Amino acid sequence: MHKIDSVGAVVSKPAERAVGDVVGFFSPGDPSLGQPSTIVTYEWLNAVQGELTAVIAAAGIALDKTSNAQLLAALAILINNTLEAAAFVVPNNATTAITGLLFDSAVYRSAEVKFDLRRKTDSFNGMYSGVLKAAYIAGAWVILGPNGDESGDDHGCTFSINSSTGQISIVANNMTGTNYAATIAYKVSRFAL
Repeated sequence: MHKIDSVGAVVSKPAERAVGDVVGFFSPGDPSLGQPSTIVTYEWLNAVQGELTAVIAAAGIALDKTSNAQLLAALAILINNTLEAAAFVVPNNATTAITGLLFDSAVYRSAEVKFDLRRKTDSFNGMYSGVLKAAYIAGAWVILGPNGDESGDDHGCTFSINSSTGQISIVANNMTGTNYAATIAYKVSRFAL
């Protein structure tokens, strides 16, 4: 999204004229009845441009002429900046990037992830809940605190974040026992500022 920058554009918003006689909808007109088609005015175009760019700015996104997805990104941030994720399978004895937990520093500056982790075997069944906080500080993504506020059983997992991409991964230790299964469900809030 960008503001108009073609020939004839001006730096300051022009004064607006009085409201017309009819306030309503666009019309194609009807020449047989002498009804003209709707004339699109600079006031209307400036109002639409202003409304759209205000939404993008409120989400903390800088206007970018090369992007046609900024309004959608802004609405996602402002209307519902949380994402419910389906349960994600956590492999045993592995480091795995968690789908949906990738934070673009061009859009977001911090995030909070509330999670429920369940790991079990035939001999162990543990449930673990916590809050993980990540922030983009001094040009790098970091996890704040040791691993957030945590409660529940010892789960044998830690979290890491790629400092440049903002991808959160889960590092699971080797849980002994047969019929291993583990999932993590989470809710994430992303913050632009």
